[in-house]
Amino acid sequence: MNSLREAVTEYLATRRALGAPLRWVGYALLRFVSFMEQRDCCYVKTALAVEWAKQDSCGKRQELTSAQRLSFVREFAKYRLAEDPRTEIPPYGLLPYPPRRVPVLIVKGNEIQEGSNLPETDSHRVRTLREAITEYLAMRRALGFKLRIAGKGLLHFASFMEQRGAEYITVPLALEWAQKPASANTASWAKRLGFVRQFAQYRVAADPRSEIPPWNIIPYSIRRARPYLYTDEEIQRLLTAALNLPIYSSPGVLRRQTYYCLIGLLAVSGMRIGEAINLKLKGVDFDSGVLTIEGSKFGQSRLVPVHPSTQAALSDYKLFRDDYLNTRGLASDYFFTTQSGGRLDGGDVRRKFYVLSKMIGLRGNGPNTGPRIHDLRHRFAVETLLRWYRNGEDVEHKLPVLSTYLGHVKVKDTYWYLTACPELMGQAVKLVEQRWEEGQ
Repeated sequence: MNSLREAVTEYLATRRALGAPLRWVGYALLRFVSFMEQRDCCYVKTALAVEWAKQDSCGKRQELTSAQRLSFVREFAKYRLAEDPRTEIPPYGLLPYPPRRVPVLIVKGNEIQEGSNLPETDSHRVRTLREAITEYLAMRRALGFKLRIAGKGLLHFASFMEQRGAEYITVPLALEWAQKPASANTASWAKRLGFVRQFAQYRVAADPRSEIPPWNIIPYSIRRARPYLYTDEEIQRLLTAALNLPIYSSPGVLRRQTYYCLIGLLAVSGMRIGEAINLKLKGVDFDSGVLTIEGSKFGQSRLVPVHPSTQAALSDYKLFRDDYLNTRGLASDYFFTTQSGGRLDGGDVRRKFYVLSKMIGLRGNGPNTGPRIHDLRHRFAVETLLRWYRNGEDVEHKLPVLSTYLGHVKVKDTYWYLTACPELMGQAVKLVEQRWEEGQ
């Protein structure tokens, strides 16, 4: 485990590599490390962090407030916690920010003079709550976050706050908004409150009156949907059903081929549905058999190699789509296209998949009564892990490979499959027992 000083140096180097100068932050954190060394403490403790923030002036950096200095430690503590579980993250609100002050201009005759600074009032605020939300969403989207649901939620929250005549976030108002509609479950309420909490953490730097809702104010547990593992026979029946989709005119022939190829690709590649429908024509390299996924989750891109048989199926579909589009004077940058050459719509693809599932008896007539198209991705992950286990391969060391292939941001998201499938758990237990017996 790195020492506290080494960890601060590593933290600063990591953030500076991402483009953050951190001049004041770096200077303050190094002084904080010296303070902790004097206290003979090798991990971040809230009480010591507050003590340092209150008494340290950071040398010539007198303009830094104690709350700002504590915030530097807080961000470092979030980073440090993964390596040292003893780390304490100082809560928000321990040290109040002083009221912001703005210069007052006094007019005397034909002269304008700067008077004494006065506390900032509502009329002097640079941004309203709605403007701040718009700025916050733009900033996070520039970092690669889609924020489709969160964006709509926060703009609705802004309207709610305007109706209440509130100009800054308070916990009671945030809680009142989050618990709408009353018929929703606690997980939905907690999710909505989470949107406000993240924004409040951003907003408090500009408006110290902002209150940050606690994490445990709406208790709930996350329940991930149990994946449905399609059999090879069910996959084949889905593909056959795609080739038998109802058509009411000649353009319907392209629809059949599109869904046949799309479902097949999802089944053998583990791609997300959004990645497949956004796949560009230039992103399919038939020579190397590699697909280029651009701007996937969190704005990341990656390469997805596919089997020669998949290359052949994609090549056949391209010949069909090109002939169809060319004869109608159409063109498209997307690999999978609609009959008019446009991009496939995710909602429409899911609805068509429900139709196919009902055609082969996998789904009932009611909502949420059968497997999802996203379960094709789960199937790919589980089948890959099962194959590794059965072949006696070192799954623990190969798991990051699967994680990278699937485009998971965190390896723990791939580890989830080990607990989601009973057969995988059984294979893991067998492997542990085998190694235990070999060690005897």
